Amino acid sequence: MKQSKLCKNIIAGKIGKRLLIAIILFSSIITLFTSAIQLYINFDNDLEQIHIQFDQIEKLHLKPLAENVWNFYDEMIMVQLQAWVQLPAIEYLEVSVKDHHGWKAGTIPHGKTIEKSFKLIYSSPHSKIDVGTLRVIASLEEPYHSLIKGLGVIVTTNIMTIFMVTLFIFFLFHFQVTQHLLHIANFTNDLDINKSFIPLRLSRKDHPNREDELDKIVRAINNRTQTLKSNQDYLEDRIAERTKELEEQKKIAENLARIDPLTGLNNRRAFFEYGQLLEHQTARHNQHFSIIMLDIDHFKRINDSYGHEIGDEALKALAKSLNATVRSSDILGRLGGEEFAIIMPHANSKEATMMSERLKRVISKIVLSDKEQKVRFTVSFGVAECNEKTTSFQQVLSNADKALYQAKSNGRNTLRIYQGEC
Repeated sequence: MKQSKLCKNIIAGKIGKRLLIAIILFSSIITLFTSAIQLYINFDNDLEQIHIQFDQIEKLHLKPLAENVWNFYDEMIMVQLQAWVQLPAIEYLEVSVKDHHGWKAGTIPHGKTIEKSFKLIYSSPHSKIDVGTLRVIASLEEPYHSLIKGLGVIVTTNIMTIFMVTLFIFFLFHFQVTQHLLHIANFTNDLDINKSFIPLRLSRKDHPNREDELDKIVRAINNRTQTLKSNQDYLEDRIAERTKELEEQKKIAENLARIDPLTGLNNRRAFFEYGQLLEHQTARHNQHFSIIMLDIDHFKRINDSYGHEIGDEALKALAKSLNATVRSSDILGRLGGEEFAIIMPHANSKEATMMSERLKRVISKIVLSDKEQKVRFTVSFGVAECNEKTTSFQQVLSNADKALYQAKSNGRNTLRIYQGEC
């Protein structure tokens, strides 16, 4: 299984393949170039040897040959020609003399040849006489054969060398580089910073004092991953903190949207929501409730005479007294300005009237200080009840408001109960 996976990884290594192709191409070009130079040198050396033989014939043997031709020593001439034709590459020699058949040795070769002619000069005591011409033909078959043979040897040797070296470099590169790059790629693909951090390690021995490029890549990835993990943890903590802050701010905002900021009581919106809820409960369970509406008497006069600061103090003192006096199940609300209301679940008009009288006594004891003056105020009340016949919160509140209006009309600091049916 491991060997199969290893083979697949080696075959799948695209960098290794490209490296292999590059090495083969580069080596082939270098091989062709060097082989061409080497073959050219060898071929040129073979030609040089032929020309050296021509030079030796010219320098060493022409004079004796010219004397033999002058004297017509046939046997000596043939001996010389037969000796020269034994030289490498020399295939044919011919001595031509005017008005004579001449002398020949060897055969004229087929194919590529090099031919050279020499004048035969006989030196007499008084003059130099042209006695004939020596024609020498050398065959290039051997140099060309050597050239082709050398080409085959060089190409075969270099192909084997290139193949072995390339294969060695390919496998060396795979085990030293490619497999580690694949491991790094798989690690990066599988990386999940939501999980606990496990550092990247290569499947080779660590060399702290000989860090190479792969070690630097691994170190950089581990450092960056650790930084990302730390940043994510920090961001998650900050998000959690911020979410908690937002939830708290949301609760505060919701409370502010339902609480009157001056008195701390339910505002009109919250009071009506509680009233609607109570209406549904009353209709479902056949229960009843009462509503008390109250209003500070001559509140505008307090603001005009003592200022709005004393007016605000009067509102806060009234809210405090209401909170301290009503039942825990009662619902308080400031409906606007100096107007307040109380919902008393499971209470009839008699119980609401008793609560109103108690509140009236408590409120009468409130004293506000304005410099050297003592400020007091009174409150008027309107009470309305709703039982099983009518459970409309809006209607009960409207009835209580009508009763409050009657109390205001009858001299204030008093209480009125709504007498009509709900």
